[in-house]
Amino acid sequence: MNNQRDNGSLSLPISRSAMELARQFAGEQPTREKSDRVFANTLAVSIVCDYLQMMGIETDINSSDSFKSALRVATDASDLVVSDLGRLECRAVFPGEEVCTVPPEAWGDRIGYVVIRLEIENNQGVLLGFSPTAGTGELRLEQLRSLHEFLGYLYRLRREPQRRVPVNLSLWTQQAFEKGWETIESLETALRSPLRWSFRNTPTLARGGKQLSFGSRGDRILLVVGLQPRSTSTSEIFVRALPIGKNTRLPPELQLSVLDEAGRIAMLAEARDSGSLEFQFDGSMGELFDVRLNLGAVSITETFGI
Repeated sequence: MNNQRDNGSLSLPISRSAMELARQFAGEQPTREKSDRVFANTLAVSIVCDYLQMMGIETDINSSDSFKSALRVATDASDLVVSDLGRLECRAVFPGEEVCTVPPEAWGDRIGYVVIRLEIENNQGVLLGFSPTAGTGELRLEQLRSLHEFLGYLYRLRREPQRRVPVNLSLWTQQAFEKGWETIESLETALRSPLRWSFRNTPTLARGGKQLSFGSRGDRILLVVGLQPRSTSTSEIFVRALPIGKNTRLPPELQLSVLDEAGRIAMLAEARDSGSLEFQFDGSMGELFDVRLNLGAVSITETFGI
C-alpha cells in the first residue's frame, strides 16, 4: 500500500526480501550495536531502491558499499548507487527522532541524502524527504525538502553533471574544506599577500578560496566564498572575485554570476575597470546555487550547497 501524505512524505511497505536481507546482514556483525545499525541501513537502502525503481529511476544496489560485506563491517555504509548519477545516502531514523545524523565518512562523494523513518511494527518505511548536502552532519527533519523536489533534483543532476557533488558550505564552519579549496589564511601565505575584504570578519564567518586559471589566456582569479549562519535554517552568503599576484584590476571582460537551483541567473556583474566583484545574499539550509565566471570563451562553474 502506497500512501502519499499531506507533508509530502511517502510510506512504503518493507518487502519480505528486504527484511530477510537486513536480518542476514545484521547477523554477520560482531556486536549488537553494529548489528542494529546494519539492519537499519539495509532497510533504508532497500526502501529507497524500491521507491526509485517505482519512479522509473535505475539503481545498482549491488555496487553500493552498503551491499559489500567487508565495507558493512568496516564502515557505516548506507549508500545506494543511482545509475549514471552517483551515490545517494539513505539514512534511517525511528519514530520520535527529530534529527538524522550523517557520519563524517558520508559527508562527501554523495549526490544527496534521503531520510527514511522506519516503522518496524507497521512493517513500513516512511520517506520523509531529502537534502542535497549533509549540512554539518545533522539534518533536522522539519528542514528536509520534499520528495517532489527530490525527483526534480535528480533530473537536473542528470542534465547538469557538474552539480552532482556540490561544495558543502556548512562544513566550512568546522574548517572542513573540499579538495581545491583553502582557508583564507593559507591562501594569503601561498600568495604572499593579504587579501582585500569589504565584508566584515566575525568569529562565525566561514571563508574559503580557490585559485582559478583561465587556460591559455594566463589569467588567474581568486574566487572567495563566505558563509555567515543567521539561524539553524538560514545563512548570509558572500561571493567575491579578486585578482591574483601583481594585478590590481580584474580583466575588464570578466563576468561573475550567481545562478539559482533551476539554472536561472539571479545576479550578474562585469568587472570593467574594477579591482573586485562581490555579491551578498541570503540562503536556506539545503539550498543549492552556482557561481559562474566567464572570461572570453572560458567558463568556470562551481556548485555550492548550504
